[in-house]
Amino acid sequence: MDQNGFPRPFLVTKWEISPDGKAITLHLRKGVKFHDGSDFNAEVVKYDIEAAQKTKVSLRVIESMDILDPYTLRLNVSEYSNGLLFVLSQSEGLVFSKKAVEEHGLDWAKANPVGTGPFKLVDFKRDAYVKFEKFDGYWDEGKPYLDKLELLAVADPMTASAMMQAGEANIWFRADARYARDLVQRGFKAVQMLAGLHGLAPDGKNPDSPFADKRVRQAVEYAIDREAIAEALGYGFWEPANQICSSTKLGYNPDYQGHPYDPNKARELLAQAGYPNGFKTKIIMAPHFGDRDAMVAVQHYLRKVGIDAELEIPEKGRYYELNFKGWHNALFYVVIGQDPNYATSLNRQLISTAKWYKSMLRPAGFDELAKQALTARDPEAIKMFCQKAVRLGSEEVMFVPLWTVPVITIMDKTVRDTYFCHWTHTLWQPADAWLSR
Repeated sequence: MDQNGFPRPFLVTKWEISPDGKAITLHLRKGVKFHDGSDFNAEVVKYDIEAAQKTKVSLRVIESMDILDPYTLRLNVSEYSNGLLFVLSQSEGLVFSKKAVEEHGLDWAKANPVGTGPFKLVDFKRDAYVKFEKFDGYWDEGKPYLDKLELLAVADPMTASAMMQAGEANIWFRADARYARDLVQRGFKAVQMLAGLHGLAPDGKNPDSPFADKRVRQAVEYAIDREAIAEALGYGFWEPANQICSSTKLGYNPDYQGHPYDPNKARELLAQAGYPNGFKTKIIMAPHFGDRDAMVAVQHYLRKVGIDAELEIPEKGRYYELNFKGWHNALFYVVIGQDPNYATSLNRQLISTAKWYKSMLRPAGFDELAKQALTARDPEAIKMFCQKAVRLGSEEVMFVPLWTVPVITIMDKTVRDTYFCHWTHTLWQPADAWLSR
């Protein structure tokens, strides 16, 4: 896919969408081999998609598949979604050798990937390393340029930083922001992709919650100095957010200012809503993600305008129970994924029928705009509907955006053409990567 989440040719060289949108025909690249020497073809792709449908909800829109010839596969869908080709460009669309599964069994296959990529697996130790070597049968002639890849799992950021400085590693993926800043100052390269939009989902759905009043939700947003917190705790990498979409995605409205830091305005709105002396509430934070120091700072700013927010960190299972079933009179800490095609983010996470954030109020018309964004075919129409949905949700403060936290990749000066963070933080092009002297 490209940076906006629109499909581009790779193992699928071209595709056609029927006039009614109910069929997508994929034309597959010929002459591609799996690492075990078996052929990549329509039979294998059908087999892999059927296997993925058992766990990937996003693929269940595919009702059936027809093999038209060895290299042509038709997907028959219940309804058209421009997100389908997007998800097929990610983990849902990874292809695995059917021959390898049939010969060795599913349990073996789980730890022994046999794909079509430029490198093949030679050794794997959980939580330690994965080692690959060049696949001489790769379909893109002349590639890859590197002879091998070694991916090392290093839990301690101080150790990872020391390895980079000692020349024991070339790339640090998901680098810690504090150490990343130090390495950049030492001359290392940093590339980043804004990944998760962190924020607070108010309980606006329950009528007896203070957050059911739009003025209270606005007051929360006005009360928090997001720029100051991002600068102090993000080490130059966090981006303050003013809407429910990061600045690099399709749904972003560049002319929308949001509700910038203004504690006096926050107090005024609280008084208008019937809370001149403020009120007590909670911030429910996940135990396994988010920055606790940042939430303490948020507590401080809310308290200054009269909102006394207790920080509650439930155990993981309880956090997801509240997420899926709802919470009461609280601000729920969430991270919204920022898909390149933002229509998929809106429909996967934010519409009222999504399994997430059950107590968050969705304003009238929001679901319809999100749906129109997902079913539109023209890129400009997708962008327009995404922007309308984001603006509506932001104006109604269905979600209080705080900051977008990037995935940071640090590289030494010799690394070239990895394409980390050009599309998403999870996709790169190892076939094109090389090292200079």
